Amino acid sequence: MHLTHVGLQTLEPQSTAAEGRLSQTVSGQGPAQMPPVPLSIVVEIGPNDAPQQMPQLTPLISDSVARLVGWPFQPPTGDPTLITKNDYLALIKLYPGETYYLTTYATYNTISLNAYEVVPVLVAFWKASGDAKYLEALVKAVNNFAAAILAETAVQASSGDPPLLSTYRRSEYAWVYLGLRVLDGTPQGDALLGQNWTFGEMSLPGTHWVNVWTPQELNGWFGQTVGQANLAPVYTAAQDLLIWFAPRRDAVLEVERLNRSRFQLYYDQAGQLVENLPDPSHVNLPIRAWYYRTGTWPAGSTLAFTTVLLPHDPTVSALGLVQTIDAVADTSDYTAVRVLDLRDDSVRLVLINTCGGPVTVGPLATDAESVLLTYQHGKAAHFSAWHATQLTYAGYAIASAKAPTTMDVAWTPPFDVQDELGRPWV
Repeated sequence: MHLTHVGLQTLEPQSTAAEGRLSQTVSGQGPAQMPPVPLSIVVEIGPNDAPQQMPQLTPLISDSVARLVGWPFQPPTGDPTLITKNDYLALIKLYPGETYYLTTYATYNTISLNAYEVVPVLVAFWKASGDAKYLEALVKAVNNFAAAILAETAVQASSGDPPLLSTYRRSEYAWVYLGLRVLDGTPQGDALLGQNWTFGEMSLPGTHWVNVWTPQELNGWFGQTVGQANLAPVYTAAQDLLIWFAPRRDAVLEVERLNRSRFQLYYDQAGQLVENLPDPSHVNLPIRAWYYRTGTWPAGSTLAFTTVLLPHDPTVSALGLVQTIDAVADTSDYTAVRVLDLRDDSVRLVLINTCGGPVTVGPLATDAESVLLTYQHGKAAHFSAWHATQLTYAGYAIASAKAPTTMDVAWTPPFDVQDELGRPWV
């Protein structure tokens, strides 16, 4: 199990957080024509909705029975220590050929943003062979990419129009810098903020969770095919991942399945629909789940987003696992999640404290950055704390230190600890 508690601080005055909802749009400026193929299917699930009664979810759901063919996974036989650098080099050279990497974007004056794609391959060639021709080509490719970034940034920064971010290959700093320049002086407004996870396939989701897995066969070459077959197929084992969001009454779960490349089609400044180099994000991981909330937050506000990731065998009921997870506390300063382990009926309380001070969750009080508390047979049995100076339970001092340290203590209280309703606190 993996628990995340991610904090986000809002921007200063006269800046705004972008909504980030790109699901039904194409990049660039242009008239309101729709591309010939709808970009995606989007379904929103509110806290009071019943997903099992939402037929619009059907196109997003995969067959969870057929995927179990070949389960459990049997790893390939053979001795991997016999694989040499030359074996790897031969494999990389196979698609689309060594000449492509040496002559495309890796010669003088082939200035292009796409030069980035040959850089890691040329590095691999040089590391595997030690041949200087690969290192020379690598230097040319990096220089060509840097020159393209410099040229495009200069043109767009001096333009009176918003930057035309027409392809996912733009540099990170150009996205950020030019975007913030356009937003400078924009009044604050509503923002949509939340956790966003991308994956391959899923079963019927809940209102605040999705059960997902990777397709049995992945395309290892950016979506290219030979006939109907994947180029460089990669096969995976059947394994599920439960993505559980701490439930909120003000949050909506949005799931989206891409039908095509998000940036493959866009409108240029003349209003013409242009086909660009494809973005392969829709090939292997076409679905995303976004658990967002809407609001207007003052500058300097801190928001936090809690997610539990629980890997499991596909034969285990995802709904049954959801019922074993409970958010005991979920604030912008700290989160505490209680999880029942069905294997031995133990209970684990996981606390993540991001406020830097003391917090209290039920009978537990501590200033630790994180705590793992294990219950056996309904009673506290083991405490693990990280970066803590004090750890108490039901008024008992479990451990203390003058400086933040790691604490690991096996201890059971000599009496039953109850909640405000007189029930055992587990």
